[in-house]
Amino acid sequence: MNAYTRRKLLSAAVFAVLCLVVLEMAVRVICTRDVDGNRWFGTMQLKPYHLPVLRTAQLVRQYAASNSRIMIYDPDLGWAPQPLRNGHNALGFYSTAPTVAPTPAPGRLRIALFGASYTEGAFENGWWRSLEKSLNDAGVPAEVFNFGCGGYATDQAFLRWRKEGAPLQPQIVILGFTHHDADKNLNLFRWFAEPDTGIPFMKPRFLLVNGQLQLINSPTPTVEELPGIVAHFSDWPLVSHEGHFVPADYQGAFWQRSALLALFQAQFDAPGTPTLGALSSQAEADASRLTLQIIQQFHAEARAAGSAFYIVHLPDETDLHALQDTGTYPFADLLAEIEAGATVIRPDYALLEATHGRILSRYFHDSHYTADFNPVIGQAISKDLLTRPEVARFRKAQP
Repeated sequence: MNAYTRRKLLSAAVFAVLCLVVLEMAVRVICTRDVDGNRWFGTMQLKPYHLPVLRTAQLVRQYAASNSRIMIYDPDLGWAPQPLRNGHNALGFYSTAPTVAPTPAPGRLRIALFGASYTEGAFENGWWRSLEKSLNDAGVPAEVFNFGCGGYATDQAFLRWRKEGAPLQPQIVILGFTHHDADKNLNLFRWFAEPDTGIPFMKPRFLLVNGQLQLINSPTPTVEELPGIVAHFSDWPLVSHEGHFVPADYQGAFWQRSALLALFQAQFDAPGTPTLGALSSQAEADASRLTLQIIQQFHAEARAAGSAFYIVHLPDETDLHALQDTGTYPFADLLAEIEAGATVIRPDYALLEATHGRILSRYFHDSHYTADFNPVIGQAISKDLLTRPEVARFRKAQP
């Protein structure tokens, strides 16, 4: 190698190093850090992760100081809506009636809804209101009680049925299901599933042991106990059952001190390698099996209590894009298994039809349905229920 070539190679190496240094500095400038030192490149979190010790303490202080909490600690459910706040009645759920009788009035159909935020919606214009109105307009005297709650997994919806729904003796029980709810069935501490959460609570969860459901973390730790648990999370007796916690992600490698290399890792992780809040492919399979068992048990207990049981599939924006583009869902196998064991009402095609070819984003706000979509869902569910004998028997002759 002559001197000229050596100079060229040296110049190229120096230029490459300088470029890497500039990129490293640029990524560091763009990255933000939360109070616990976690690095974020936009919405992408870079490894190694840090436990939310300070963030948890911060949320707990805010909760203790607030006089207008929308959600409150519940030892059996993890959290629940605050009664008499944000439209919820004195019992903590949505109802158009100012008071709630302990049992349905003769000739009146009582429907109870359970699920997460896609079920809860809003007090003024949620799809539950449209469902109630559509049934009454069709001659079915109906009252709809909405027990949906933001952030709930399927297990919490089921447990709320046991605790609050069953005593009110609804003739119809409807579980609102969005596929993300299944992932949350492996979750114990809300932050691990939703790092940007404002919910400072833990939740109970079920284990699947020899084909049977076994409830753990019940009652859930109090708000005051949380900071101590998180600060020593690896020593917590139930740590192995937090499906969203991967200890290796918090240990770090020396090369992850580089923001650039950590960003490359986040971009090029092998398929199935989870980011914070996501699950590996094996954990997804575990979540699906557990979800199916929870739904099966929910179905059995609702029927034993004298209630007909239905599921309504509530797709999010990403789901509807997939259905629109490919004609199916990435979680189609799970949905098919759910449909094999229970009656599933699917307003998804009615939603796509209602867009009239417009972009889907205009029908979502803060990742949830707008007032344009809610009536479509309520009317689609009403249309299906009116064909069911347990609903048709309440229908009065039209004048």
